[in-house]
Amino acid sequence: SFQTAPKPIRWYYIANMFRYEEPQSGRLREFWQAGVELIGSPNIEADAEVIALLIESYLNTGLREFKVNIGDRVLLDEFAKMLGVKDDIGLMRLIDKKDKMSREEFIKSLKEFGLSEEDIGKVFALIELKGKPDDVLPKAYELFGSEIAVEELKKIEGLFELLEAYGVEDYALIDFGIARGFDYYTSIVFEAIAPNDLGIGSIGGGGRYDNLIEVFGGKPTPATGFAIGIERLIPILESKGLLPEFKVGSDVFIAYIGNELEIKKKAIEVTQMLRKAKIRAEYDIQGRKLSKALDYANSIGAKAVIILGKRDLAEGKVTIRDMKSGEQRTISIEKVVEEVKKML
Repeated sequence: SFQTAPKPIRWYYIANMFRYEEPQSGRLREFWQAGVELIGSPNIEADAEVIALLIESYLNTGLREFKVNIGDRVLLDEFAKMLGVKDDIGLMRLIDKKDKMSREEFIKSLKEFGLSEEDIGKVFALIELKGKPDDVLPKAYELFGSEIAVEELKKIEGLFELLEAYGVEDYALIDFGIARGFDYYTSIVFEAIAPNDLGIGSIGGGGRYDNLIEVFGGKPTPATGFAIGIERLIPILESKGLLPEFKVGSDVFIAYIGNELEIKKKAIEVTQMLRKAKIRAEYDIQGRKLSKALDYANSIGAKAVIILGKRDLAEGKVTIRDMKSGEQRTISIEKVVEEVKKML
């Protein structure tokens, strides 16, 4: 069971999700998500592992123009305490929405929240803590005085050291102004942004949620993870020409001459032989004439065609045709898999 499984547990899923939402660009009521959870480790190594995996996932799609911005809920909590704010979640939500409003609107909502001019100045100091660790961390140590905050900043310093070892540090930035909307995050949070003209914001994100499993009745279990928004990522990949071509077809096509049941059964047997050898193969279920069968094989990008004729089969042989060179020769049925593999 989950409770007794050796920790840490590394899980991933690709699934459709549902939420109660006003549909808008990139925000749907039903959406697809690719997610990863690393459950059972409180260490910064676990955060580094999932952030590195998130970055590698995007790199594997061919995407290069993106950044993963890393923030921290403990620091935002400490910040709220520093300002004497009781409703720290409220303040986080405001800070999280800062990019969706103008500077004037943001200042106005901070005033309505009850912050003084001086405190608003500090909020802007926090939001400007953005960029590479070498530039940002010295300023962060100045802004945050508490012991808890200093410990957390040391953790973030360590995190970036580890991301360097993964070779992904170029894609990671600090952004202490991100909170991410969910209340269950407990420490490091992060989100991926790919600049685009499509009105799409974050393309994925996550963070550490050390209390959530307990809330749902499990034993106290530290955990961290991320989710990639597939409907958000695909239009961006499409706009950059990075979506793989949708290929229909098989590598080998099996054609036959004549209409007898025996010859069709043999065509199926040869097809199955190839499929069992993990070769994409199909036989002519339409029963086309040979010239038409070869045209079809061409159109699906088949590299080889196996032709079954009565006379060859009587001797346990078939004809194999290389679609690239047009050369064809007779081989024994036993050799089909071996010969096809040479052509692929």
